This record gives sequence, C-alpha cells and structure tokens, in this order.
Amino acid sequence: MDTFPQQVVLLKSAESIGGNCMMPPCRLKIILNSIFLLMLVLSMVQITPVSALINYTSFAIGNSLVACSSVAFGAAKNFGVGIYPYSVTVSDFNGDGSQDLATANYQSHTVSILLGNGAGSFGAATNFGVATFPSSIATGDFNNDGMQDVATSNFLSNNVSVLLGNGTGSFSAATNFGIGLGPYDIVAGDFNSDGMQDLATANSTSNNISILLGDGTGGFSAAMNFGAGLNPSSIAIGDFNGDGRQDLTATNGGMNNISILLGDGTGSFGPSTNFGAANFPFFVAVGDFNGDGKQDLTANNHADSVAILLGNGTGSFGTATYFGVGIGPAAIVVGDLNGDGKQDLVTANLHGDNVSVLLGSGAGSFGAATNFGVGTSPLSVAVGDFNGDGKLDLATANHNSNNISILLNTCNTVAPTVVSTSLLASNVGTGPATFTVTFSEAVNNPAGNTNKDDVTNPNNYLLVNTGANSLVETASCSGGVVADDIRITVTSVIYDSGTFTSRVTLASALPPGKYRLFVCGTTSIVDIALTPLNNGAFDYIFGFVVTPGSLSLPDTGFAPNRITSLSAQPSNIAYMKLDDIWMEIPALNVKANIVGVPKLNNTWDVDWLGNDTGWLNGTAFPSWDGNSVITGHVYNASGLPGPFANLKSLKYGDQIIIHLYGGQYIFEIRKTLLVRPGTTDYALQHLEDNSFLTLITCQGYNEKNNSYRFRRIVRAVLIEVRDE
Repeated sequence: MDTFPQQVVLLKSAESIGGNCMMPPCRLKIILNSIFLLMLVLSMVQITPVSALINYTSFAIGNSLVACSSVAFGAAKNFGVGIYPYSVTVSDFNGDGSQDLATANYQSHTVSILLGNGAGSFGAATNFGVATFPSSIATGDFNNDGMQDVATSNFLSNNVSVLLGNGTGSFSAATNFGIGLGPYDIVAGDFNSDGMQDLATANSTSNNISILLGDGTGGFSAAMNFGAGLNPSSIAIGDFNGDGRQDLTATNGGMNNISILLGDGTGSFGPSTNFGAANFPFFVAVGDFNGDGKQDLTANNHADSVAILLGNGTGSFGTATYFGVGIGPAAIVVGDLNGDGKQDLVTANLHGDNVSVLLGSGAGSFGAATNFGVGTSPLSVAVGDFNGDGKLDLATANHNSNNISILLNTCNTVAPTVVSTSLLASNVGTGPATFTVTFSEAVNNPAGNTNKDDVTNPNNYLLVNTGANSLVETASCSGGVVADDIRITVTSVIYDSGTFTSRVTLASALPPGKYRLFVCGTTSIVDIALTPLNNGAFDYIFGFVVTPGSLSLPDTGFAPNRITSLSAQPSNIAYMKLDDIWMEIPALNVKANIVGVPKLNNTWDVDWLGNDTGWLNGTAFPSWDGNSVITGHVYNASGLPGPFANLKSLKYGDQIIIHLYGGQYIFEIRKTLLVRPGTTDYALQHLEDNSFLTLITCQGYNEKNNSYRFRRIVRAVLIEVRDE
C-alpha cells in the first residue's frame, strides 16, 4: 500500500492508474464471527487500488485540504444498508465525480451500494447478491473497462465473489473463485506487474494468504497460497523494502504478531517474517508515521490500543509502541484529518459505538484519542471527501444497527502561512526580475488588485534595498519603510489558485545589493475565511544578497505544458532586430529568426524570445571569426516546445545553417554536452582561429523549484559558405 504524508485518498501519479501502485484508504474492517468463540472480533483490512480512484481526481484533496488547528466532526448521519455490515469502502461507482459507498453485509449475503450526491448525503442502498457470509469488500477495475467493480471475501463459502460494474452504480451477477479456508479479508493489487488487478485474501482457518492473478477480463487464476501466522485476520499492501514491488502484511491474532511477505513482482511471495504486536492484533494499516519515506505499520488490539511499528525500508520493523483508543477497536484507517501534512489514525470502536481520532506528530507518536459517536457496534471505518470541501470525512459500517454513519469534517482552520519562495539567499551577477511565493492554502484573490487583502496587490510584497548606511532597517509591513532603505517597485502579481502560488514581477532584474522581502501578514493577506497570514502577528521575511560576479548562462526555458505570464519587456533590455538573418537546423526541422539580446549585469535576459532565437551581444557576430553564441527556449512562456526543444538530439556531423544577407553559412556540429547553469567556460569560450557557433538551451526541468538543472551546449564550426 503506497501511503504519503499529505493525505489518504491519493493518486501517486498518472502512470500508476491500473498499475503497480496501491493506496490507502482504504477501508479497514473487522469481522464478527459468532461460529468461532475463540475470536469474538476479527478484523479485515481493505485497500483501494489505484484504478478504483480514477474518478477521485475531482476531489483534489492534496491541494485543497485546509490545515486545521484541531479536528472536529459533525453529528453522525446514518444511512441504511443490508444486515450486519462488516466492511465499508469508498469509490465512484456511477462516474459522476462524487464518492459513493459499498458495504459487505455478512448476514444478508449481499453488497449494498449507496450513491453519493457530493454534498455529504447518500441515496437509498441498492443490494446485489454474493456468496454466503461476505466479510470484506474491495474495489478495482477487474475487466479494464474503466468502470469500478467490487470483490468480496466470503467467510463460510471459502471463495471470493466478483461483481463487474456497468458505470451507473449497478453490477453483474457474482462470479465466484475458490480460495483458502475462512477468508476474513480481501485486497486488490497488481502482484505480477502486468497492469491487471489481482486479489489477495487473509484466510484465518487455513493460516495462509491466497493470491488470485487477474486476467484483465474479470477472470482470475486458481489460487496460490502462501503461509502466514496463526489465524491471519487482516491484510494490507505496501512496498516495505523499497524495491517497487508490492508486498503484503497480515495480522496474526493467534500468535500476537504481524507477518510481512515480500513480493517478487511475478505474483509470488517469500516466506513470512513476523514482528511482535501484543494483545491479539487483528487489523493492520500502512502509513509513513515518522516522515522518513519508509512504510510503517499500525494494528489495533484487544487492549484498547493501537500498535505502531516503524519500518527501516528493508522489510524489517522496530519494536511496537502503543497508544490508547476507545473500547474494542475493530478497524483502523490512516489519513491526514487536520491537514498538517502528518498522518493521523482513526479506529472504529466496536464496544464504544464511536470512532477514535489520534493526531500524528510526524515523528512516529500520536496524541490522545478524541472520540466521536457513530451507530451501534461499528466494525469498519473508511475515509473520503463526501461533501467536496477538501477535508477528509469518515464513514463507519455499524454491525448491530445495520447502517452506515457519515461524519463530516468540520475542523477549525489555522492561519495561512508562506511555505516557500523561489528566491535564493545568495545570487551572483544579477538578481531575479521575477520570483514566486507559495502559500499553505488558498488565499483571498478578489477581482482587480487594489483590495488591501488581495494576494495580487503589489503593496502586499514589500521589497527593500539598503540605503546609504548599507543596512536593511525596515522591520515589518506595518512599520513601513525606514527612511534610509530603498523600496523596490513590484509591477505586478499573478496568483495561481491551483498551487496557491503568486508570481511577483519587478520592473527589472535586481542589481548587486542587500535586499529584504516582506510578504505582508501584519497588514494584509488573508485566506478565504479572512484569517490573516500568520494570524496577523508577523510578516514572512526573506533576506538575500546579490553580489557582482562573472558571466552566467541565460535561463532559456519555462515550465512545460503551463502558461507563464510575462510582464512587458523592460526598455533597457529590448532585443535588437537583425535584418535578413535567420537560423535553420535541418535535422530538427527548425527555422527561426535571430534577434540580438543585450547583456546586462553580466548576463542576458531571454524571457521574451518566444519562438525566436537570440544572439548574445558581446559574443562574435554570427559568421564572423570567433565564438558566436545563440540561445533559444526549450519551452516558451506558453508552455509549448520552443525552437531548441530537441537540441539534445543533435549529434556530431549535423548541420546548422545561418542565413545572412543572401548567403548560407553552414556550420557542422563537433560537440554536444551538458553543463551546470553556472558553468560558463566552455559555452562562452573565447575562440579566434575560426568561425564557431555555440547553441545554448535548458534541460532537465525540476518541478519542485520551477527551474532547469542543466544547460545543453552544442558547438559547431563553419565548413562552407554558399549563395542563397
């Protein structure tokens, strides 16, 4: 099960859909089996496969989740289902973008489907028959038609039932597949890396795990069984040794431990390794509780507590630590309930008729439990965003009241903060002409840019330079600019509501000096609820310097597939029109105009090139003896490929033709290489013995800091001159 610190309902990446990546939430559940008196309560775990979340993208929990100072839920709303619901899961069964629910109903031998309206309410249950005594439910796309299907593990039938969905919330008749004895729990994954959904069950009576490999049409292979501990009651998926292959974990109530089975990526698993977890562990979930990028485990038990076992990333786990919860915890789920980026826990408490919420510290420990009432005898709990507000809500399957309880998250928002800026503490040669500021949540952006609380109001970004005394003395936005300091004009601010990021544009690139930026919290910026930045107590402050330096290579690329707004080009760096001169690269099918780019503060600003190429003034003029340097965008400000998008594919012997005043100057490539942006020696090399042409562009876009890691350098030499 892939888990991440930001939230629970997750899409790891677009390529994961229907493939190798599993994720929480997951529904974790428990099964009450009156036939086996030794185990009054046994639990199940269920993990939603990636394909089950194809239609979840509209919830955008990752970006819209609002940070909360505490966690709170409204009173439970109940919706009827079949008899003895043991397990609940979340998916979108009718493709409307709203989250729906499904339960496995142990006594009525059915699955209940409840379609959500996107506002926190659900329609009447529609029931579909399965084999006898279904104890757990999983969702996935088992026939690759893009519609959500369901599968149940059937405790007394010793099989699984698969029901194929038609995309409207209805399902086909069940098809059954044999497995081990006493299957309590079921999960869906891709265990042989073929892109088709497989199934795994925890079989408490036969003390093993069954694997059924899917064929992509809704059918499954004969079960392969792998030994676990005594009475495995719950199963979950993860990658515990970091090899990119799906592994399994199961709770063994009869042995007071948890089994780990490492997958080999072909559908087979190694022998189980067991790790201690006291007091009859019966339900397991996977997360990253200490933020180290390695998957950890949690399991609840009969001592009214949950165990935490921190993983080391090699498939091994540390000694369990325990945290108290409500009475009779029957299931557990992982999620970020208060939006602080740290994983929290929720247990369904069978004997307390409530759920316990434990907020995570991000270091592997948890706070005291807070309880919220639900229906009678909850056996299972799941998370989702049922009203589309970007906060994780809860759903429980209540065994004795034959219903589902919905608890909508009403957490109290905390103040917005600045989480990052693209500014660098130290800059050489010239400072930025633009920079970004990213906030922790959505901030106020009314029409226009003059509202004092508007994130796009330039006055909310106070940038000052030192005055005559060489000191920055301005201390806050509310205090204003100290007389000796010099205020730098912010010409425009553009806000991206999807990433909570402002792009701040200055009149020109900053010259050498000492600077301090204030993003105003003491006077201005507020979130959607009008809570001031940093609660109005202080500004975000970032100090930086620009020092004189040697030449630097131009930044020749924008973010791919994304529009970058540019201010008007400053007059002091206007490009020179070079009449009757253009470039041709036959191997790339490129033809582009050449303009002259002036040098300012030891570099060249090429933001406004568009689909032209730019000759760097100060290098040899094209066709003259010496080294003529020409640059072009790999991606332009519209997010589209620029003239040098494929420069990296050029090779020795390819030609570059400069068309100049009725002649063709044919250059042949001699070398192509990658350098760091600050490495100028080769690109700007002083050459006199021939006519050389050097092309420069960016390569290796880094999404995290919106920059390119490298510069691609192509060096060519003049070999021939022809008439047009």
